[in-house]
Amino acid sequence: MQCESFLEYQKQLNGQKGRDNTQALFHASKIPTDNQIRNTIDPIKAETLFEVFAHIYRILKTKGYLEPFEVLGKQLLVSLDGTEYFSSQSIHCEQCSHRTHKNGTVTYFHSAILPNFPFQV
Repeated sequence: MQCESFLEYQKQLNGQKGRDNTQALFHASKIPTDNQIRNTIDPIKAETLFEVFAHIYRILKTKGYLEPFEVLGKQLLVSLDGTEYFSSQSIHCEQCSHRTHKNGTVTYFHSAILPNFPFQV
């Protein structure tokens, strides 16, 4: 996704294909805003999803869908991309990374490395 936000990407898909992932996958009539998504997802601990990911991985592996991505002794090749999912010049915590600009202002942020998957509607 080369868009600034999930919402922008869904709007772009809708404009190009006449529908978006939220409609196709979740049957949602309106696209939630980034803040709505954040408020819903933030309280969920990542560990609660680990078994779901493991289950999906086992199915993909068993059915052979991952074989085209195996290299060097059957290691799984995954493309990664970095994203900055929080940024503020005033709100920050002890875990924030920060960037000092030439004009002296400081931007605080959190980053993540995510796998890229070629999913589309």
